[in-house]
Amino acid sequence: MKDIGNKYMHLTNYSVQKKSSEYESNADDTICQGHKWSLKSLWGYLLKRGVNTNEIWKNIKDLIVKTIISAESSINSYIKSNVRNRYSVHELFGFDILLDETYKPWVLEVNISPSLHSNSQLDINIKGGMIKDLHNLAGFRIPDKADLVANPSNENYKLSPPSNRYCIDKRVFPQSLSADEKAKHSYYSQRYQDEVLVCSCYI
Repeated sequence: MKDIGNKYMHLTNYSVQKKSSEYESNADDTICQGHKWSLKSLWGYLLKRGVNTNEIWKNIKDLIVKTIISAESSINSYIKSNVRNRYSVHELFGFDILLDETYKPWVLEVNISPSLHSNSQLDINIKGGMIKDLHNLAGFRIPDKADLVANPSNENYKLSPPSNRYCIDKRVFPQSLSADEKAKHSYYSQRYQDEVLVCSCYI
């Protein structure tokens, strides 16, 4: 407890650690040195010491899933109140995970829209790949260049196919829900709530 005031010892936040006189930077995502390691480097370090990294990773994923489930109601509420278009609805969460002496993972905090600033080549290598995977998982498509000069009120604009396969297809992802879609959403949302209520009565 005598070192409780040493914030550099007890916090792993980069914005705090980088101000320490003992901070050691690391630009290589393949080696175990400095204050930042890649996950691949960490797994390699632990494997050499006989640690079952597959079990750790399984437990971390289980922890993340349960954390998201615990916040599902709030997440859905924000989606319903803020999302006008179902196209590419996604969010990036940053999980801070602590491993104790038995390698059991614990959630320290979850950040909404975590920092993507890159201060080293290691950051670029890791975050760049992560952003690519995020966009691929979300099915993100770039706006069509032709739409920049098109008239959105023109019927041909609404029905025209994209100029290439990387652009958003307006026929698949309309800018707003139709009246029929809104009615369908309302019906099934209420039906789901009724089913939950009925099930809870039998528990």
